[in-house]
Amino acid sequence: MSSDPVLDDVGLNVEVTSQCQGTTDDRKRLYVNDHVSVQLWVERMHTRRDNPVLFFKHRGQPDRPDILDRLPENLLKEQDFLLAIMTAPQLELLRTLGTNRVSFNYQLVTVLCVDEFGAGFPVAYCISNRTDEKAMATFFASVRSKTGQIPADIFITHDGLSFYNAWSEVMGRPKHRLLCTWHVRKNWRDTVNKHIQNKKLKASVYRQNNTIAKSI
Repeated sequence: MSSDPVLDDVGLNVEVTSQCQGTTDDRKRLYVNDHVSVQLWVERMHTRRDNPVLFFKHRGQPDRPDILDRLPENLLKEQDFLLAIMTAPQLELLRTLGTNRVSFNYQLVTVLCVDEFGAGFPVAYCISNRTDEKAMATFFASVRSKTGQIPADIFITHDGLSFYNAWSEVMGRPKHRLLCTWHVRKNWRDTVNKHIQNKKLKASVYRQNNTIAKSI
């Protein structure tokens, strides 16, 4: 099955997004300094019953092994920043849909789950200066601390291994691993540009590849 619905429909998730914004979106900055403002926002979230913050390590603060029961070698560096967020509606969606397919967007890292209609729902966020295996294992461990282990059937990500290895370590190895459609098409485009000089032939080959991908 194509992962296009995940990428196309996630932007239409108005209901879940609006609920998320009700908890995490603050129109007023708590402090003029962003570093302090983030710290104050996290502290304020910790006072709520529906605290959406799964894990927070500010830049300049030491990480601690007692948080999420991690080994010392798995701790983040002092200069690292990592903020993992999951709202109550996202928690329920992940518990309900997370065993089907899980997909990741690698910048602002977003965990997506897919329902039976192929619509993608964001169920957790992570904002970090790094997305290597150690950082992502910390993110997924913080998710697991709320949801328990999520045995995903299908895992969709880019062609790097950090997300997949981290998820497998924390949640268990998925039954299937698929590459994100965007990255597949990008690799096709790069390969076509490298080996074919004729512009018309390039366009024709790329269209045929896309047609094949949509038919799978």
